[in-house]
Amino acid sequence: MINRKFIFILFLLFVTKYGWSDSTYNYFNPGLFYTYGSYSNSVKSNSVAFYNTLQISERLYLINGYDNLQIKTPTAMGWKYSQQSFLGGLYYNAYPYFLKGNYIYLLGKFNYSKEVGYNYTDVSHLFNFDFIYYQNLFYYGVAYDYFIANGILSMDSLRTRKIHQITLRWEYIISPDLFISLKPNYTKIDDGRDLFSAEIKFRYLVYPRFVLTSGGFYGARAYYFDSDLLTLFNQNFTQEYRIFGQLDYYPIDKLSISAGYQHTKFSDFSINYIIAGLRGYFWF
Repeated sequence: MINRKFIFILFLLFVTKYGWSDSTYNYFNPGLFYTYGSYSNSVKSNSVAFYNTLQISERLYLINGYDNLQIKTPTAMGWKYSQQSFLGGLYYNAYPYFLKGNYIYLLGKFNYSKEVGYNYTDVSHLFNFDFIYYQNLFYYGVAYDYFIANGILSMDSLRTRKIHQITLRWEYIISPDLFISLKPNYTKIDDGRDLFSAEIKFRYLVYPRFVLTSGGFYGARAYYFDSDLLTLFNQNFTQEYRIFGQLDYYPIDKLSISAGYQHTKFSDFSINYIIAGLRGYFWF
């Protein structure tokens, strides 16, 4: 008989990363996450995000998401920033090939209480395409992102920036309990920066229904978009490294509870994030 642990870890990998491929079901995967950020320069942030994957045909899935981010500074610094991002995407399962495409519309509002004339609104756009191929427990892929950032992005009041990113993917199911992911990244920004980095991630079934994900990246990147987590680091500063860990608990097959921590270092500051979330897995 096939090991139940093996079935469980494959279930987690496919429904959380690539969707459900059995045509006899319609799949519905909503998730709600809260993130608290503490900056080294005393800035604080709060984010509430909702994501969902919905199967709309035998092979096609609709992806959508919404994130509301609020950043506040101490009274002496006197500014606050609010940002809303709206994500829409499609995922196509043509096993052993997988195709994903995403679009993000980002609306930000910067308010500087001391000088009203410095306040501004930025509207940015991100386009993402992801190709993945599976063979013998390996995943190979490449993703391309094009980001048009608008706002006051530098000290000399630059208002538009264009970013191209290419991310390679190499992933392997080492055992029923362990999964490894390696993703090198190249980012080209129209201010002359050519940035290279590499991220490594491990997913480990530490105990039945408890999955630990940990890893990090090192190098240099900016405006980085993670096409798996659907998160965007909308920062003009160069990001130098990040470490993270997250524990997911599956009390029942249709629910997971997440708690995580991230530390990320930018060129001018660092941020510690605490993350909590709920995700459902439903077939109907």
